[in-house]
Amino acid sequence: MKGSWDIVGGRINPGLSLVTNLKREVFEETQLTFIDEKLIHAQDILLEEKHVVRLTYVAQVNNEENLVLDTSENINYRWLTLNEIGTQEDLDIYVKEIINAKLI
Repeated sequence: MKGSWDIVGGRINPGLSLVTNLKREVFEETQLTFIDEKLIHAQDILLEEKHVVRLTYVAQVNNEENLVLDTSENINYRWLTLNEIGTQEDLDIYVKEIINAKLI
């Protein structure tokens, strides 16, 4: 939302579970599938024109070698450690909040 670097995500389709929506978004943007997802943080983002609830999960990827980046939504990707993510220039402020709170 605010920064050049962010984590994969997107909007939900009503009528489907949050995890089903998350798996769809991750697959659409990366072709990755994951297992053992765990919700780690919820953020209320109050904007002038809308209220966004951002839910952040961690999960284990089971087909990392199959990554195919959707370049209509992304232009680059990097695999980073938690320490590296926290020092990434122009990291999305909401991701930075989670990293700085050591929620992961």
